Order: sequence, then structure tokens, then C-alpha cells
Amino acid sequence: MLFEGIVSVARLHGITRSEMLAEGNLADLSMIHDRPGGEEHARAALALARRWGLRADEAWAASNLMYILTMAGRLEEAERLGAELLQSAGDEHPGAAAIKFRLAHLEAIRGNCEATRQHLNACRAWAESDNVQYREMYASGEAAAFLVEGDSRRALETARRTIDEALSGGLAFADETIRYAFPTALEAAINVADLGEAEQLFELLAARPRGEVPPFLRAQVSRAKALVASARGENESVEENFAAAEALFRDLGYPYWRARAQLDRAEWLARQGRADEAEGLAREAATTFERVGAVPMHARARALFEPEMTKALRD
Repeated sequence: MLFEGIVSVARLHGITRSEMLAEGNLADLSMIHDRPGGEEHARAALALARRWGLRADEAWAASNLMYILTMAGRLEEAERLGAELLQSAGDEHPGAAAIKFRLAHLEAIRGNCEATRQHLNACRAWAESDNVQYREMYASGEAAAFLVEGDSRRALETARRTIDEALSGGLAFADETIRYAFPTALEAAINVADLGEAEQLFELLAARPRGEVPPFLRAQVSRAKALVASARGENESVEENFAAAEALFRDLGYPYWRARAQLDRAEWLARQGRADEAEGLAREAATTFERVGAVPMHARARALFEPEMTKALRD
């Protein structure tokens, strides 16, 4: 309410810089709390930064917009925006690290190990920053890089440390650092069969008051509960939790994560001997993964309805 008031007053009196800052804050609030309007606010902040010729503010507005576009499954658009900004000044752009950071996570979704590391290396100075948010954002990127490289144990250790240090440093549960690190830690814990760690992760969020945990992470908690129960063979609530996560990701407009929940459920259904249901979900998930360019997830989904893919994955 306060930021919207600032925008109105700033526009009335032509105070462009205050309008830009308020639009940027509205974009940030919208994206970390999964509220509508984030894209519009980010684009407004970006346009105002360009009017003022403020290159660092341009980069941060673009960085927020890239995150919003990536969550919306519009990875090519996000990549194009980042490339355009870097093309104008390369690594000399005052906000290059913010752009590279988003590109690193985008390439991690695609499963591109080398590109993930290359972009993340441009942010290496953040690792030594006194600013807890910069420091832990870099750590979340490193955890994602370990995961895409197949080192799930280091990914888990790094992501879990990121969450703990972010919270002890005063960052909120809704902060983008935790939004990045939690799914990485969860996937890594499942990969190494550390179900106790996976359970501690979702209990950490489940124990918090509802208002502290944004919808995206609440959906991840449902998904985590289903994955842990499935791994333990405790199937009573598995499908219900997978379906709840899928529905919330759908309502939020996050197609990649909806497809992840669909694939999780499809793999569980296949293990229950419900092949037809599994195939339908897997095909839908595969379509989404193909559209966003998530190659490893696309191959994993296809393995449920194309026997030759199963053999290829094993090989």
C-alpha cells in the first residue's frame, strides 16, 4: 500500500527517481510473495531507470524481470533480455553480475553445466561480500551448479548451509535466496537418499506461520512431503500432496514447477502399476520441459512413455 502510494504521488509531481524505486520495490515484493503484477512493476522500473540513464538500476530491474519471466516459463525471453543488456557493455556493465546470476540459474534449469558455471563465475565476488543477501545468493547458485553437475551431496550441503546462514543473517523465508536454495536442497537430499534431511527441510517451513512462507514454498513443502513419503513406501498421502503441489504451481502460473510435480507424481504412479495415468502426466510434463528447454527433465519424462529413452538414460 505504501509503495503504491509513493508511485501515485511521484507520478503526480514528476519525481521520476522515487517512482522508479517504488516500482522496483513493488516488483520485488510481488515476485518473492507470488503476487500478481510483478512483471508490470518490473517493466515500469526498467523503463524509468533507462529514462534516467541509471545503468545499475536498469540491471537490477532487468534482473527481477528475468526471474519473473523464468518462473513463468518464458526462459528464452529472459535470456534475450539479459543478452541485450550485456551486449551493450559486457562485463563492464555496472549490474552485469546480477544479470549473470539469473542466467546461471536459467541454465541450471536447462541442465547446461558449463554455461551455469560460466555465468556464476561472473558473480564470484559476491561470495566474499559483507552483504548477507549477495553472499547467500551466490551460494544458492553454487548449490544449483553442483546439482546440475551431478554432485548431489555437495549441492545438499551448500544449499542447506545457504538456507541456515540466510535465516541467521536476518533474511526472510520469502527471500529469493531461500526460494532458490530450498528446491535444490530437497532434490539433492532425495538423490542421495537422505530422507531425514529432506524431512527437516520441509518441517522448517511447515512450522512457520502461514504468512511467512510464500505460496511457491508452500507448494514445495507439499511436494517434499510426497517425495519423502514415496521414498519410504508410505503411500497414503503421496498422491494428495503431489496433486496439491501441482495445483498450486498451476495457479501461480509456474509451468516448469508444475511439470516437475506432474513428473514426480507420474513416476510414483508408474511404481504403483498405474501406467496409463503415469503416461498421461508424463506426456504433459514432457511438453512443458521441451518448451522451456529443460533437457534432463524432458528425457526423464519421456522415459515413462518411450522405452528406448529408459535404456538411453541407463546407458
